[in-house]
Amino acid sequence: MKTLMLWLAVHAAICAGAVHALALHEETRPPQRIAIAVDASFSMREVWEDVPKVLETIEASHPGSQFLVVTQPGKIGGWNARPRLEGAKPFAPRQIETLATMEVWAGADRVYLVTNAPDESIEVPDDWTVRRGEGWTQ
Repeated sequence: MKTLMLWLAVHAAICAGAVHALALHEETRPPQRIAIAVDASFSMREVWEDVPKVLETIEASHPGSQFLVVTQPGKIGGWNARPRLEGAKPFAPRQIETLATMEVWAGADRVYLVTNAPDESIEVPDDWTVRRGEGWTQ
């Protein structure tokens, strides 16, 4: 019985050490950088009030990340702990291709496009993820 108790104590200590080492590794890893391109075209007016909900969904899927929200023609603010629109409103014709060529995406680990444009009209890099709000038509 003593041997079993000793064996359990040794293995519990090893497991606790491994869990602690993994936790330290997670703490020292730099936060992921998530960039979000928001289509701010006239066509987005009908769904604009739902854009913050889409940003919240993206944020929830990347806890501990840094976020950059960009609209046409340029960036809004800097990298933040939460994605922010900061007063942006739909103001121009849709120009997703122009938005996709901005250099700001180079600093991102992942890029999302928030739009209500149909898939067949969107030309963005293959590694981008298109997000739409609930009930938005394609």
